[in-house]
Amino acid sequence: MTRADAFCKAGFWVQLVLLVLVDWGTLAAFRRYPVPVYHYVGFAVVNLVLLSTTFVIWSWLRDAQPYQRGPG
Repeated sequence: MTRADAFCKAGFWVQLVLLVLVDWGTLAAFRRYPVPVYHYVGFAVVNLVLLSTTFVIWSWLRDAQPYQRGPG
């Protein structure tokens, strides 16, 4: 049986993999087509925010104790 904390950790990693795939596609498009500078700035800002929150969430998930059933 899958516990909720394992499900949350799996979702965390799936979202991180999807971010890498979206970044790869974005960088491929940047190489192929000329884009304005604000696209690069937006790409950098979004990735900085998402990756910094990734470290915060991962430390929270790592330190979270698994759910323990009480007596009864």
